[in-house]
Amino acid sequence: QVLPQRIAKGRDRPARSTARPDRAAMPLLPAPSTPPLAARLHPPRGTARLVPREALMPRLPQARHLRCVVVVGPSGCGKTTTLAAWRRALMPLGFDAAWLSLAPQDDEPALFLDALVAAVAQVDPTITAEAALLGGRAVDGEGAERLMVTIVRGVAAYGRPLLLVLDDLHLLADARI
Repeated sequence: QVLPQRIAKGRDRPARSTARPDRAAMPLLPAPSTPPLAARLHPPRGTARLVPREALMPRLPQARHLRCVVVVGPSGCGKTTTLAAWRRALMPLGFDAAWLSLAPQDDEPALFLDALVAAVAQVDPTITAEAALLGGRAVDGEGAERLMVTIVRGVAAYGRPLLLVLDDLHLLADARI
């Protein structure tokens, strides 16, 4: 219950404490949080209004049949924007696209694989139906390999070209991934 305080010309005010609060008892500010997985399964919004990378964009459609394309550059140079534009350019050509914006916690193999399954399932859940049954338990090398083979088989059986974007891949350092 909160009682109203009477304040009249400085009288009846609670006395100010001159003691410093114990720093250990003070709450810490929350650490910046990573967006939930569902928010990381789509390209960032608003990238269509940013300046396109004129030198790179004509080369990306030619690269659509390659197994792996790596876009490297310094922070803030427009890698994510370019990948989102490439994704938009490939959609009318019959490509489906899975997007995963990686986060620091994805550097743990089981979490990475679960996030990867979730990203590909956004395209079509049947691609990863079998892999989803294995997810989370694939922390050892053999289990992780079995899960990856299951994902690859699901993508191969899908029947349409599939682009998989792993944005911020530099956050992953675990050799098991």
